[in-house]
Amino acid sequence: MATHYNSPICLDKYNTIPISQHICCRGENTGAIYDASMKIYEVQDFIELEVGSRKYQLLEYHFHLPCEHIVCNEHNPAEIHYVFLEEDEVGKFRRGNISPDVCGCCDTSDLAGNILVIGRTIRHDVSEIDDLEKFPVRFPKKYFMYDGTLTTGDFAPVRWLVGRDPIYMNVLDIAPIAKHARATQNEDGRIILYVRSN
Repeated sequence: MATHYNSPICLDKYNTIPISQHICCRGENTGAIYDASMKIYEVQDFIELEVGSRKYQLLEYHFHLPCEHIVCNEHNPAEIHYVFLEEDEVGKFRRGNISPDVCGCCDTSDLAGNILVIGRTIRHDVSEIDDLEKFPVRFPKKYFMYDGTLTTGDFAPVRWLVGRDPIYMNVLDIAPIAKHARATQNEDGRIILYVRSN
């Protein structure tokens, strides 16, 4: 079921509220498992993202072709999404359920409000990618943060963190395993933060 604030959207720092925020990532991706039916890489390692006072664990990452977010008037050829779940210190989330649009280890109805997605647009680079199963989290130092939705499945609500600057990858290497892109949605007057991490 769609919500009022849909994703993806166009992002430009001139229509945002600037803030500073602590962000760091711990852990290493030593070998995610690719699920061809869902076109996602399910992460097997404990990789933790700390954003302000909240902590999240990386569940999966996947690619879209072309990119979904338009950042500073640039529409790059691809985009990667890292899907994180807020860490559950009080046991309020169920595990072991199946979600058709996030991954096989969580139930969207329970978890969607506690999901954070890092989006990075991708510019083409001719260098070949050695191993997508071990692709690292490339979190941005400058990024936009807003409330929106997943761009596939039931468009459940999530918090987005979209890098201002693109990363560089060989788009030809990811084309066979990339998902389609959803069209850009209306901003609908929502608040968008522009963050410089420290």
